[in-house]
Order: sequence, then structure tokens, then C-alpha cells
Amino acid sequence: YKQAVSEEKFKKAITNYNKAIELRPEYRDAYIERAAYHMTFGDFKKALKDLEKAESYGADVTHLVEAAKYELEMQEEEED
Repeated sequence: YKQAVSEEKFKKAITNYNKAIELRPEYRDAYIERAAYHMTFGDFKKALKDLEKAESYGADVTHLVEAAKYELEMQEEEED
């Protein structure tokens, strides 16, 4: 069972993550959550950037970084 989430709720979520990061730039969980948002919508470059930022603040997100890199490679191969 997958719960449907409206586009409006997603937009509000990204706004909240952006605000949290603006208020507390070292808030690694906000970077992780924003990365998950970007991954959901297939923007793996932005996701990777956020994951690397979270990692720089001590988050253990190696598995997510690997997943984002893999998906990015797959996208680039599809474009060729």
C-alpha cells in the first residue's frame, strides 16, 4: 500500500527543507531528506550534491551516495 501524496505537499516539503538549511546550514538530516525528494523526482545531480553536503557534516549516507551515482550513470547512458 503506497500512500498518494499531492504535488502541493511535495512543494511544501521542499520549501521546508530549504528553510531548515537556510536557518541551520549544518542540519544534515534536512540535506538527506531534500536528497530523497530529489531522488523521488529523478534529479540525481541535486540529490548527490545534498548527500555529499550531509556527508561533510558527518552523516553516514554512503549507500545513498552510491545509489544516486548509479542512477545518474543510468540516466546518462539513456541519453547517449
